[in-house]
Amino acid sequence: MILVISSMTLKSPVRQRLYRKAFTFAIMVGLSLLLGIGLGTSQTHSVEAQSEIPTAALTQTSGNPYGMVDPIDDQQLAGYQTYLNQCATCHVALPAAVLPTQTWQALIADSAHYGIALPPIANFDQRLILSYLQAYSRPNRDRRAIPYRLSRSAYFQALHPQVSLPQPLTLSSCVGCHLGASEQNYIGAADQNYSGAAE
Repeated sequence: MILVISSMTLKSPVRQRLYRKAFTFAIMVGLSLLLGIGLGTSQTHSVEAQSEIPTAALTQTSGNPYGMVDPIDDQQLAGYQTYLNQCATCHVALPAAVLPTQTWQALIADSAHYGIALPPIANFDQRLILSYLQAYSRPNRDRRAIPYRLSRSAYFQALHPQVSLPQPLTLSSCVGCHLGASEQNYIGAADQNYSGAAE
């Protein structure tokens, strides 16, 4: 294109500006495409290389590879992994469906997590986590206050019909019934605490 432009006689300044703009635009589009392809490829490899999803979460369990309420979409794997890295290091990482979206939004943004001072989560990581949690939780549409405890969550109660839950209900209670909860496998429950209702 440079040779074509240089071989032409560009007498009018308007014509020269048009050719310069077209040439600049073509270069910018080309660079954008190259950078976009390169970044997309590097992010895919980066997520795969850093993946530390628990092995039980990746094994087939009752047709659901994650043992969660919903299988994790490929577009949400980075958010799911970041959620596990940020939350499952201190306690059982709950499935997103047990709390409303508004609860998750408040919990991720709050550095005083249930009274415990936590180091702030980087904005990018917060967005990844919230994207995952919003995709797999439901908004609180009723007029009741937004629950910050499992025992007050209508969604948690709906997922556990006819189940006598331990009191007080804590995150460690999950492992008492769902033996694979620490590995993100919530399918089934221990017989002694499970009344037979489908979860």
